[in-house]
Amino acid sequence: MLLYALACRHGWGMRPNQKEGVAWLRKAADSASLEVADDEDLVKDGKTVDIVERKTRKAQFALSIYELGVSHMNGWGIEQDKVLALRCFEIAGSWGDGDALAEAGFCYAQGVGCKKDLKKSAKFYRMAEAKGISMIGNSW
Repeated sequence: MLLYALACRHGWGMRPNQKEGVAWLRKAADSASLEVADDEDLVKDGKTVDIVERKTRKAQFALSIYELGVSHMNGWGIEQDKVLALRCFEIAGSWGDGDALAEAGFCYAQGVGCKKDLKKSAKFYRMAEAKGISMIGNSW
C-alpha cells in the first residue's frame, strides 16, 4: 500500500494523483498500525513473533507517518498544514525514522510550523545522526 501511495503521489508509472496518494498513505498507516498492535498482542500472550517482521512493520508504520507529514508540509493532495507536518515528523521519528528526525530538526531550526527552537533542533539532529543520517554542518 505504501509504495502504491507514493506512486500515486509522484506519478511513478501512472498519472500523478496526489489526493489518492494521501488516501492510500492513510490506509497504509492504519494497516501498519494494526499489524504492530497485533504483534504486541501476540507478545503479551506469550507467543513468539519474528523480530525481523516486527521491525519491518514498525519501520513501515514510521515511513507512512513520515510521508503523510511530507504531504502536509508541501500541500500535496491535502491542505498544507506545517504544524501537523511537524507533529507527523516527531511521531515517525519516535518510531525510528531517521529522515523524520532530520525534518523535525530542520523545522525547529527554521521555525517551520513552530517557534524557532535551536535546542530542540539540535536534539532532533543528533538523534537523526545516531540513526545514520549525516548532513553538512551537523558535526559539532
